[in-house]
Amino acid sequence: MSDEAVYADPSPAYFKVQRHLVSQIDRGVFKPGDPVPTEAEICKRYGVSRTTARRALAELMRDGRVFRPTPRGRLHVVRGPVDQQLLRFVGFFTEDLLARGLRHEAQVLSAEWVPAAAAPSVLRLGAPERVALITRLHRGGDVPMALQRSYLPGDLFPDILAQNLSGSLLELVEARYGLRFVRASQHLRARLPARHEQLILQIPHSLPVFVVERTSFDERGRALEHLVSVLPSDRYNFRMELSRS
Repeated sequence: MSDEAVYADPSPAYFKVQRHLVSQIDRGVFKPGDPVPTEAEICKRYGVSRTTARRALAELMRDGRVFRPTPRGRLHVVRGPVDQQLLRFVGFFTEDLLARGLRHEAQVLSAEWVPAAAAPSVLRLGAPERVALITRLHRGGDVPMALQRSYLPGDLFPDILAQNLSGSLLELVEARYGLRFVRASQHLRARLPARHEQLILQIPHSLPVFVVERTSFDERGRALEHLVSVLPSDRYNFRMELSRS
């Protein structure tokens, strides 16, 4: 869509601007990760009011086409989806993000002890008195990619909250506690995001999220971790290889 077509279009001004910016994103004028024009730049280019420019950018964000890496920063084009191997046990986030050319970072949002009754029932088989609840945000570059909650039984990991939790929890458990993850049960479902998930992942409420729940066990059948990962649906493609064995 040309600039001339924008002015000739009888649609509302904000919609014309939004549609023109979408066209530029789709044609690669703005590439994934690039900043989009600011409100002031839109006003100058299209001859519209600040209110119109703000509405056009808000609609782009609502549709999941752009995101804001920092609370007061510029809007950027959302990167393409990560090709995610659903059957991967080790490196569920890290390896697939690196393959996509994205720098992986895990930010610890909270880490606390909670009563065993507040944890998934599979972790209460050994009747631990408390469970470590670790909430982290996984980023690929500057893009929020997953909100993750990990539950670990306190009787197996009594000092887990004193450790560095920004790396791989699987590697931490195996290196420090000598416990090995050997199998896992995993479930995938889709739903709309909760309000806090929407804010943390910087997505519109209308965008569905994938919820991956996984319980990992050691060779003795003990549950070592219950993981709940909330993933924006526009940032992942899931793959599985099937065989007729």
